Amino acid sequence: MTNKTVQKINEAQQSATKDAIRLNKALGLPYYVVREDKVYSITPDDKEHFVKKALFGTRKVKERYFKLNHGQ
Repeated sequence: MTNKTVQKINEAQQSATKDAIRLNKALGLPYYVVREDKVYSITPDDKEHFVKKALFGTRKVKERYFKLNHGQ
């Protein structure tokens, strides 16, 4: 993948994340994040609550190849 493709994927992911958080807040629902191998619930009024230790650790990934299956 070229750097432009990776950049577009990253931008789309960031945009989708912001939209999902905004929607959950509007509906009054919590959303969940993983920070330092722990799962946190964030309420619509931005209070964090520890939920549990994550089952899997987090890893930084620079570039990865994905095979997309278009409903086949």
